[in-house]
Amino acid sequence: MVANLTGAPGRDIVDGALQVLENLDHRGARGCEKDTGDGAGILCGIPDRFMRRVASELSVELPPPRQYAVGNVFLDQSEEGTQEGKRIFEQVCASISGLRLLTWRRVPVESECLGKTAKDHEPTIEQAFIAAEGALKTDLTRFEAALFVLRKRAANLASQQPGLPFYVCSLSPRVINYKGMLTCPGLVRYFVDLQEDDFESHVALVHSRFSTNTFPAWRRAHPFRHICHNGEINTLKGNVNFARAREGLMSSELLGAELEQCFPLMEMDQTDSGIFDNFLEVLAISGRSLPEAVAMMMPPAWENADRMDEKIRDYYKFQAAIIEPWDGPALVAFTDGDGVGASLDRNGLRPCRYYVTKDKKLIISSECGVLKMPPDSIVEKGRLSPGKMLWANFSKGCLTQDAELKQSFAKPNPWGDWLKSESMSMEGLLNGAPQPPAIKDDVRAPLLRGFGYTQESLELLLLPMGKDGEEALGSMGNDTPLACLSEQNRPVFDFFYQLFAQVTNPPIDPIRESVVMSLGCWIGPEVNVLGDPSPKHCQRLWLDKPCLLPAEMAALSRTKELKGWQMRAVDATFPSHEGATGLERHLKRVAQEATWAAKNGYQLITLSDRSAGEKQVPLPSLMVCGAVHQALVGQKLRTKVALIVESGEPYEVAHHA
Repeated sequence: MVANLTGAPGRDIVDGALQVLENLDHRGARGCEKDTGDGAGILCGIPDRFMRRVASELSVELPPPRQYAVGNVFLDQSEEGTQEGKRIFEQVCASISGLRLLTWRRVPVESECLGKTAKDHEPTIEQAFIAAEGALKTDLTRFEAALFVLRKRAANLASQQPGLPFYVCSLSPRVINYKGMLTCPGLVRYFVDLQEDDFESHVALVHSRFSTNTFPAWRRAHPFRHICHNGEINTLKGNVNFARAREGLMSSELLGAELEQCFPLMEMDQTDSGIFDNFLEVLAISGRSLPEAVAMMMPPAWENADRMDEKIRDYYKFQAAIIEPWDGPALVAFTDGDGVGASLDRNGLRPCRYYVTKDKKLIISSECGVLKMPPDSIVEKGRLSPGKMLWANFSKGCLTQDAELKQSFAKPNPWGDWLKSESMSMEGLLNGAPQPPAIKDDVRAPLLRGFGYTQESLELLLLPMGKDGEEALGSMGNDTPLACLSEQNRPVFDFFYQLFAQVTNPPIDPIRESVVMSLGCWIGPEVNVLGDPSPKHCQRLWLDKPCLLPAEMAALSRTKELKGWQMRAVDATFPSHEGATGLERHLKRVAQEATWAAKNGYQLITLSDRSAGEKQVPLPSLMVCGAVHQALVGQKLRTKVALIVESGEPYEVAHHA
């Protein structure tokens, strides 16, 4: 990333960013075709002088800066498909008050520089020019919200036509995105616009992609609408599931009734970085500044940070009640056109270097030496530490470091007071809690078999844990045959061994690096994630760990006394005489009972197989939890309740994961 801290646009910023990209060519990937890359792109400020010139060539006079938006749109290769995509876009644009489509411009490209695979999937790239009208002329926030609605509604409408390619790279009055399935040197050769002398910007983010979890595609190239990202989001599946669940409670004063038409908020055919960008955009549109939205999604390790300012720790604990971390090895660079920043994951598993020069240039990269500069021109240099971030506001013309930035987030509200008065903790519930039911000391073989225990699991897994209080030592990984190919009846957990593995590079030692480790979580009803922060956001229960002891389970009954929470137990067993045919029917029954409880004001739902025995067979706890979760999401009720699984089935560490 290259930027001018003064905010003055210049060709040197674009040239510098393109030079950085070429010097990072070794970071990207390509197959046997030397001219087909995994992806390369540039996100920069609107080059106003250039845009006015090309618009005038189309007999269009552009409004003043920030009163018009420009966006590159990927459309179908065929002329018929291109026209259909444009028709959909125009139809939606015409229906939104305050937006007027000025013209379309075919983006000039040099397709001859593409490799075969890139050319086979090359989209038609059209540039849309949109003017703000009426009140939107003087209200940038509402102008951008209207553009967001336009983009989401048009994409949803286009998705109803199977096989019709449609992707808006960006649509903004502040930034524009040029990207594709290109190599680093190929980006500037392909996009003729980037070669023009009057294509100037004050900021430019560039990225060279190395595909890991998804295949290369034009739309999956970085940067996205706000970010480019080096790393991966390991928690993506959980983040996406809870983001979908929260849609039922989402409301926005800015978007109003239009918000419903923007669902789903995340593009599920995107990469982890693209989906991260989707949710970041939603938080930013809700009224949060871009750096604060990034800080919410990528919090530092605050739980065990003894030296962290108490106000900042309270701030992060409060935000954790709103959304969970999007965690994994990550360096994220981000911009909204008014500023630029970078943030590092809590473990610091990706490098980030930055430089500030005498002529007010800021360079941020994952490597040193990406841009040649005289050593005596550098006035400041450094690197980001784990969980740290920096931000440059172009209106101020200076760099804001992590401590000052986090203090500005923590200052507006009394987060600590809200947490003390509104939230609950297990420690508080245990004071005066009823005694838990006595645990029977007879372990019956039929019950063990019913829950899927084996002689091997008892001797090799449970006995060492009971004896030493820790997991038995053994080689990593699962070398048993895949459960889906087994002729034996395998526990449902065995079918999911490949879904929770999280790999870090370098490996993490959870004992010696405990400062960055946490099992803490909030449970209980949530409120609107897009709303202004209020005490209601932390009216939840904080658990230091997600696994409850019998005494802690019994203590949950005190939530009614303290906060008026209602607790409902749902039986997760079924009569053994019904056999396998009873499984599906009783899964539906459990889901229906849980849905009824959520609709009727219950905040805690316990899915219990405590009644399992000779005549009652336990439903697989993983299936029960999943069925209830999906049923509640479908009814937009999931965030109104906490689900608690009371089961004798999970006994391995992998089962809990």
